[in-house]
Order: sequence, then C-alpha cells, then structure tokens
Amino acid sequence: MPTVHVVRAVSYVLLISLVAVAGCSPDASQLKVTYGPWEPLHQGPVPDVPRCSVDRVLKEGGGAAVAPGTMAEVRLVTTFGERQINIAAKDKVQDLGRYWIYVAFDSDQLPDPQHTQVRTAEDAASRLFGAGNGRLAASLIGLTTGEKLTFRPCPSGSDSSGSIVGGAGAIPFGDFQRYVAMRPLARDRSAVIFAKTAQLDNETSMEILRLCKGHAAQRAVTLADSTEISVGHDLGRSYKTSEPRWDYLREARWSGVCNDGKPVHFDYGPVGVDPPEGASRGLAVSSLFGPWVRNAWDTIEMGVSPGA
Repeated sequence: MPTVHVVRAVSYVLLISLVAVAGCSPDASQLKVTYGPWEPLHQGPVPDVPRCSVDRVLKEGGGAAVAPGTMAEVRLVTTFGERQINIAAKDKVQDLGRYWIYVAFDSDQLPDPQHTQVRTAEDAASRLFGAGNGRLAASLIGLTTGEKLTFRPCPSGSDSSGSIVGGAGAIPFGDFQRYVAMRPLARDRSAVIFAKTAQLDNETSMEILRLCKGHAAQRAVTLADSTEISVGHDLGRSYKTSEPRWDYLREARWSGVCNDGKPVHFDYGPVGVDPPEGASRGLAVSSLFGPWVRNAWDTIEMGVSPGA
C-alpha cells in the first residue's frame, strides 16, 4: 500500500488577494464525491514492550479470551485514595462507565511509545486510543470476558512511578485528539486507568464486558468542486472562473461482531491527505469542502448497534 501523507490542518494560502464563492450560500449538492475501494488495514505484530501485570483478580472470567485484533469493551471503576491531589475526590469511588480498548498494533510501530503524531492515513486509522496504549493492549491478551481485575504499577518513560497504566475511550479507533477536534459537540470521552503506588493511591478496576472480532479498512475520498467562484487579484479587480478544484481525503472503518452476537462498528475520518502522485488541487479553494468534511465527521457510526 503506498504511503499517504496526512495533512495536519487543511489551510490553503493563495497569492491572490480574495476568493469568494458567487451566490448566497454553498450548495453541497454541486460537490462531486468519488470513493475509492476499501483497502484492508494490516495489523502489525504484538510489540516487544513490558506488559502490565495483574495485581488482584476481583472476579474470575472464563469467557472468550482477548486476542490481537480484538475490540474489547470494558467497565472502569476508580477509587481515589487519600493521597489524591483533588481534595473533593478523596476516598470517592467513581464508576466511569463503559469504554473500548482496541487490541491492535501499528504495522509501522513508532519508536517512541508516547508519540501521538498522525503520519499517514493508515497510521491515523490503526493507532491505538491515546498515547502508549500498545503496552496496555498487549497486557490484555489472554484475559477473558467476565474477568474483573486491577493492575500493578507499570512504569513508563512519562510516568516513572507507574501509577498510570493506560487509557480507554468511547472511540478506540484512530487519533483521539483529531476526533475531538472534529466533533467538539459530541459527548466523546476517555478515562485513565490507575495502579496504586506509594506516590498516588488511586486504583482502577477493569471488568471485561465483551470482546468483538472484525476487520479494519480504509479508502480514498476525492472531492471535486467546479462551481463558479469570483477570484480577486491585484488592485481589487476580480474574475469569475469554474476551474475545477479538488480535495483529497482518507477515511477508515472497523466492523465486527461481538461474542454475544451483537454487531459493532466504528468510523474514523475523513482525514486530509496529500494529492496522489501527478494530481493537483487546482485553485484549492472551495466553500463546499469544509462543510462536507464536518458533516461526514458528524454522521459517523460508533459502537454497538442500537438496542444491543
């Protein structure tokens, strides 16, 4: 699969002084959208990283076992200890609710486990939820549904005490920071999983509720706009043109079925990428591209099908 370079933020800089779309408001129906075929996202091997050990088993499992490629739904409950900085949280038990952990690993593993920069569309789609989750995901392999447990301290480069084991989220697929930026009004959340240490005695119990097996894929999306626009240039003069403009994106999905028979689906994207070799953006100006991308993010599917 060819490498696709992700654009961190879509911003077009013109040497002309003004660009405006003729008419009152953009009509997205005039935008031509072309979808490429779905291509599989290949998983990498389980990374050779120190795994987090189980401290206490609060409830035995015995159901399906976590394996690479599994999407695990978990329930997290955190007990905030006496050494909690937030006084209001001391001695409080908080049921954080249900979250997802994607037990998969990048096909091109980054050398720095804390690195969160999205480099390619495949990287964006297959990265684990949050930084450093490769260690947590690897630690879940072999655990079974129904099992409830706590972890021992698990030191890492960013947390020498080992109090933070990892994280889980409502959206486990793709880069969380980008996801939240594109969906600021969505109630998407993440949670930190704690291990009790001498420095911080917060502790999180994790119960594995269900496991889902499926496949990840990505595809190219091309937007083409040939609506008439008024282009300004020197001395305040302008001209009208219908010269085509293009935008290039990638989107990803993960679909599967859980051990209880419930279908589950996660979408991610679209993410802006560089034009294919030999292609151009044209004028690279359109008032239709932004609204279409925002709407695509607003309508993505996430989680177990309704009624599950």
